[in-house]
Amino acid sequence: QTGQSAPTNALLGKPAQCQCRHGFTQAYSLDPMPPTYKFKRRKPIDRLNSGLLKLTCPLLVSSVDILEDDGFMKDINRLLEKNSEGEENKWMECFDDAHKIHADARKELILGKETSDNTENDSIQILESKLGQRGAKAFLDAGVAGANPSAKNADIKCLHAWLADYLFRKVDPSEGNLINTSTEHPIGDAIVKALNEQGVPIAGTDTCHEICSGCSHTSTADSNASISVQVPTPRNKQRRKRRQLVKHDVNDQ
Repeated sequence: QTGQSAPTNALLGKPAQCQCRHGFTQAYSLDPMPPTYKFKRRKPIDRLNSGLLKLTCPLLVSSVDILEDDGFMKDINRLLEKNSEGEENKWMECFDDAHKIHADARKELILGKETSDNTENDSIQILESKLGQRGAKAFLDAGVAGANPSAKNADIKCLHAWLADYLFRKVDPSEGNLINTSTEHPIGDAIVKALNEQGVPIAGTDTCHEICSGCSHTSTADSNASISVQVPTPRNKQRRKRRQLVKHDVNDQ
């Protein structure tokens, strides 16, 4: 779906409740310490995934890219900081709850259900050899998108990760509430609302499945809306290319 092999090698599971109208996965879970053999390396540990979820739908990834470029993360961060007197901040409640769920899940995946904080663990030793003792603890305690839950200023950090969290944990209201959480998900709701306002259907367009099925790697337009979809470029590569373009413009001037 995204043309990236490394995240696929770290795949843990594809949720049944997180599929588009065409049956393709919109987000999946990542192994925080994927087995080295999958990457054909001999190091004790080759890759770490601080984020536990990967947004994979090309339509959603590209559309959220636009939201991030338009500064929507700053809007969410302002809502996280806002407190009304005598009223609970549902935004911060969602923020803290999701971070705890991700940290607990990461520890369970790495340490195992029966391992206590005082028990020696091979994975811990490997983590500490790569990250150091403080780094390993920070990695285990990290929240959504690998964020530091105890940071002084609340920062959403990555809209893609939060939309993936929303899609991954959301269950049909007729079947139950959000999995493993006592709160609503206003952050995810806000992202979905912003996408809807852009004319982006969360469940997919008429033709977006052509990319996910491998029939096309080029942009394709929805028959009912002016939406272009294409295999998304990883954000780090996009930002590197953008910096290079800016540098060239400055040099030309």
